[in-house]
Amino acid sequence: MALPDLKSRLDATQSVRIAPPDEALLAAVLVKLFADRQLTVPQSLIDWLVLRMERALGTARAVVEALDARALAEGRAITRAMAAEVLDRLQG
Repeated sequence: MALPDLKSRLDATQSVRIAPPDEALLAAVLVKLFADRQLTVPQSLIDWLVLRMERALGTARAVVEALDARALAEGRAITRAMAAEVLDRLQG
């Protein structure tokens, strides 16, 4: 930093590390993302996804978006088999 005053102010601030979401938060985010798209999926599918996907909110968004698109394109409900194929493709 070229400005000593700014550097001292930045050094005085607190910094925190934001950890990846835990299973409960990730499950709640998935439920909300599916509900936002008016999709109903069983809790067992949410639990299955949480255990297998990357713990990141962006990944949750991508998974729900891909599952919605696939279910719409195929005209069928979201299943665990469909979710497994989508996860394999996304995590590739």
